[in-house]
Amino acid sequence: MIAAAARSSVEATLVLAPPLAVLFWLSGAVSLATALAAMALVVYVVVSAGFLLLRLADAADMPAPAAWVLGIFATAIGMYALVAAFELLAANAFIVWMLLLLCLGTVMRRSLPAPRRRFARMRFRYLSPGFAPHRIFPKHPHPCRIRAPDR
Repeated sequence: MIAAAARSSVEATLVLAPPLAVLFWLSGAVSLATALAAMALVVYVVVSAGFLLLRLADAADMPAPAAWVLGIFATAIGMYALVAAFELLAANAFIVWMLLLLCLGTVMRRSLPAPRRRFARMRFRYLSPGFAPHRIFPKHPHPCRIRAPDR
């Protein structure tokens, strides 16, 4: 299973946490079990934040790498805001951020309907930079189809 195929926070955590835990363990600061537990928690919170924000943006069908990138950005901004505004330690700010995501995730699961995958996929296709209306609705058919063969 690769990270792009993951559809939930738990699946993405199982894919992303072990390599990050090994890198953390290789630093020599912690044991392997502690590194695995720490990275599993961090990855789960980051990916959960990403999937929550994707659901709020009506883009819940996006893959796990999109949730990872969005979650990293949101977690960094959220933790910075908590540390700067309330002068919390980073560990305490992470706990507050985790509890906030837990509460928001619980509320959002109850209030939002299931995502409509087909329409969201079409919307992102048409808003992408590579979209060219002339490719879908050409004014003239292909040149080979216009001319009759010369005989």
